[in-house]
Amino acid sequence: MHKSKKFLLAGITLLLIGAIFDLFSGLSSGNITELLTSAGFFAMAGSYVLNWPKAQPAGQPLALHKPNKASLALSLLGTVLLVVAFGLRRGWF
Repeated sequence: MHKSKKFLLAGITLLLIGAIFDLFSGLSSGNITELLTSAGFFAMAGSYVLNWPKAQPAGQPLALHKPNKASLALSLLGTVLLVVAFGLRRGWF
């Protein structure tokens, strides 16, 4: 497996672990900030999944590709959700 795929897989795994733990914590306590954090982590993991490198013929290096609009939208949504959750925890809103 190429090094960039390993980093993407590690990032997706960590985001999904965080999302699942925050989801369970938010559901058990009814805390909206935990649910927003979980949704943000799921959106960021989805963005990583959509950016997964395409298969290349053997012997060719991975080609650079532009991220698609859905991936960029999920990344932006995840960032906004995480900032809102952090702001709610800190009492900014």
